[in-house]
Amino acid sequence: MTYSAVTFIDGFPVLAAPLNAMSAELAILSGQANSEWIAYNSPSLTWTASSSNPSLGNGTLEGRYQLLGSKGVHLQVLLTYGSTSTPGTGYWIFNLPFTATADSVKFSKGIGFMDDISAQGRPGSSRIINTTQAIMDNSGGAVTGTSPVVPASPDRYTLDIVYDRV
Repeated sequence: MTYSAVTFIDGFPVLAAPLNAMSAELAILSGQANSEWIAYNSPSLTWTASSSNPSLGNGTLEGRYQLLGSKGVHLQVLLTYGSTSTPGTGYWIFNLPFTATADSVKFSKGIGFMDDISAQGRPGSSRIINTTQAIMDNSGGAVTGTSPVVPASPDRYTLDIVYDRV
């Protein structure tokens, strides 16, 4: 957000909405913002793939984030695979709510978990692959529509990562 000087003139009313917005931004910039979760859902949150895109069908895609200090973001994503969902091809990609810094692309790693209803839970990791996208990894590489397992309803995939925003 860009800031500019505000000049108040005698006799003109001061509107509450702009002052509240500036107050909220200053709280975030000063690291004093409350750490409540903010919903991050469709259409802003997207699930795509590196080759051909998956289809959510009757599955669900949910996300939320917290702002940490002046630049930090804690992101959580939950994909619940539905009976009419299709996996697409290539590794799965989830977009970020804020542009990540170049250092975050290099250094930010998180956790991932694949809750496979036919077998067992499978721990994994998550990482930022560019300034706008994150993926999940497992011991065999990036999570895809065939790895670590072929998804089925209601498998659940979770991503949890902290990164710095521009």
